[in-house]
Amino acid sequence: HRVFGWLCAALIALTAFSSLFIQASNPGGYSWIHGLSAWTLLMLPVALLSARRRNVKGHRRIMTGLFYGGLVL
Repeated sequence: HRVFGWLCAALIALTAFSSLFIQASNPGGYSWIHGLSAWTLLMLPVALLSARRRNVKGHRRIMTGLFYGGLVL
């Protein structure tokens, strides 16, 4: 489970980081997707730290929020 979790976290970070360079929908500026990406890049380390501290409830809450936030928005 640990390898899968780290792989998922790495892919989430890679996707969020790479989306910061997408400007096709709003040339020369930022859009709501950039805000979501920044929020993801800020909250992902918090979620990982929660998991390392064995705060399963906090980790689950953050990761579920990131998932549904990305899915809904």
